[in-house]
Amino acid sequence: MEFRHAQAVENVKQACQALNTDLLEFRSRKKLNVRITTQALRTTIPFGPGASCQFVCRPCYNGGKAFLYTTAEKYKIPFILWGDSEIEKITFIPTCNKLFFNSPLRYAASSRLFSFIQFLYLLNVQRNESLPSGNSRFDVRYPKLRNQEIEEVHIFDFVEWDRNEIKKTIGDELGWRKPPDSITSWRFDCHLHSL
Repeated sequence: MEFRHAQAVENVKQACQALNTDLLEFRSRKKLNVRITTQALRTTIPFGPGASCQFVCRPCYNGGKAFLYTTAEKYKIPFILWGDSEIEKITFIPTCNKLFFNSPLRYAASSRLFSFIQFLYLLNVQRNESLPSGNSRFDVRYPKLRNQEIEEVHIFDFVEWDRNEIKKTIGDELGWRKPPDSITSWRFDCHLHSL
């Protein structure tokens, strides 16, 4: 379970049961999420929480997208429904710019460079465990869905983002709950969010 909260896992299982759908889980054979996160923290801590946050989330997002796209191709799933919004998008590029283009010599001379190289290498290993078609084995960016027969639909491009209505709907319809020891329902699914 690496960084996942037990209640988040239970919520997904209950949602799958309510929707009468299979739950597929993919686990790295080499515990890459933990290893990548370690290198991400070593690389970014001196640059502040903004840099750390974006790098720490990277292994789950990277591996999750690769597995999702590969699974959709394997089972000929016609569309992927994302439950995200523009508010939640995390991008890698601004952090790279901050780390390298503002002070490339200072960064290159630091002991953090080796950790960053390890970080990129492990991301590549992770990505290649489940590489979607049309993606390069040597690309460290997020995997892309290149299969034209599968469409990605972002639900909150069509439905207004209303946090209270979302919580009520998934609670009533899917049995979703926040952990009893959590003050908020926001972002409790990963233990690293509290950092």
